[in-house]
Amino acid sequence: GDFNDWNHGLVTKTLTREFHMTDLAQHLKRIRSYPALLPLVHLDHIYLDHELQIERAHFHRNRISLVASDHLPLVAEVSFRKPG
Repeated sequence: GDFNDWNHGLVTKTLTREFHMTDLAQHLKRIRSYPALLPLVHLDHIYLDHELQIERAHFHRNRISLVASDHLPLVAEVSFRKPG
């Protein structure tokens, strides 16, 4: 979801009580999903259940996504973590 919680406020605090927030820099070449030249904060996050992990992530970029929002949709493939 697009929570617009750029300052790690109530939304982030509430979600991180139950889920873990993934570092998208590990999965993306660039983490900017909006058309600013110098982003000052990282706005896009994925919250996952502790038993899940991201396998791949990318921003969906096509003609419609470029005009539908000020952010590109963030897409991730997830899998269950291996036990152990």
